[in-house]
Amino acid sequence: MTVFTSKIAAAFSVMGVLIFFLTTVPVYPDTPNPVQELEAKLESATELEKITLIHNFSSKYAEDYPEQTVRFSKDSLVIAQRLKRTHDVVMAAFDIGGGYLNLSNYDKALEYYMMALSVAEQPPRSDKRVAKLHHNIGLVYWHMKNYEKSLEYN
Repeated sequence: MTVFTSKIAAAFSVMGVLIFFLTTVPVYPDTPNPVQELEAKLESATELEKITLIHNFSSKYAEDYPEQTVRFSKDSLVIAQRLKRTHDVVMAAFDIGGGYLNLSNYDKALEYYMMALSVAEQPPRSDKRVAKLHHNIGLVYWHMKNYEKSLEYN
């Protein structure tokens, strides 16, 4: 085999691999944008449904969409406060804190986590919820390099 024919054989080998992958790897249509999906669902949702929809979005997409998590969760917080739903106030404030944590806005994260903690510590107290908030507050202090405070909460 000459150098020329070995190069042609190598090229056909590479082309064969490319053709194989192009014909066997599925091509997915544009996946829906979760923010747009949430906005569409919120249009016809009741206030209680909105709280649940927003919390589910925040739980799933806080890292990918932190700005939207903060924005939507603030709306949820207003609804929960107006309806006097303590558990939902804690969840919304927790979600806002998580959004700010993902944005590296540690002061705001701390503000909302502390708000959630102050409500969560009121009866009926959920030790699981309080423990999770302590952990996240400690994490914020750790990111702020305030290790002494971090240890107080972890």
